[in-house]
Amino acid sequence: MREIKFRAWDKRQKRMITPSLLCNLTGDMEQENEYIILMEYTGLKDRNGKDIYEGDIVKYRDYEPINREFYTEYIAIVEYKWCMFGVQEREDFALIARLENIEVIGNIYENQELLKQG
Repeated sequence: MREIKFRAWDKRQKRMITPSLLCNLTGDMEQENEYIILMEYTGLKDRNGKDIYEGDIVKYRDYEPINREFYTEYIAIVEYKWCMFGVQEREDFALIARLENIEVIGNIYENQELLKQG
């Protein structure tokens, strides 16, 4: 069973915060807040051991099926779609658990310039 955890983007302060800062005095997390965007942990780590979250920008390799010496590198956003975490790859939605050599290089809120590279 995967670990369930979140991180949050604070739109007002333009920074990542830990969800524990969102809890009220009763310990319940505020579900609706126009200034906060919650991102769920995928349960996976990248090649450097970093947690992969929804909204992360990742770089990964797609190897040629016949000759694994040849590959193409892609940059994509981790999304939650159809009850799974993946990246939009051409016309397909690829599960991140099946991607090889995946590395978190940023997130869509702090590093949008990385998307222009991909």
